[in-house]
Amino acid sequence: MDGFFRMWRVVALVQVVLTGALAGATLGLPPLLLALFGLEVDGTGVLLMRAFGASLLFVAAAHWGARDTRSVHLVRTLCVANLLEDGTLAVLATLAVLGGTMKATGWLLAGTFAAEVLLALYVLLRARRR
Repeated sequence: MDGFFRMWRVVALVQVVLTGALAGATLGLPPLLLALFGLEVDGTGVLLMRAFGASLLFVAAAHWGARDTRSVHLVRTLCVANLLEDGTLAVLATLAVLGGTMKATGWLLAGTFAAEVLLALYVLLRARRR
């Protein structure tokens, strides 16, 4: 296995672990997470947190399924999807903290999403050389 696809496998597995863990937390512990981030703990918040968790399961499953791919096109496609998703989430979390909607613990989310953007950019830059 060449270096690019070895690196991709590690990145994909990191995504599986991160998104899988967050999916489990958002699906199983939404009131705790809502309170941790200073958001309303009500039926609407719980429902939206669980919906977010379901979307994270999709991300985890997509990366698990693509972890052994030899298709640069598929890797690029997933990285662009990660850029869109994580970039949007980083901006939303940042705006929520700055606007007072979310407590300062929201910076943990914003930072995690921003780190995932940087990781996706790194993989895309490596894929350009192929």
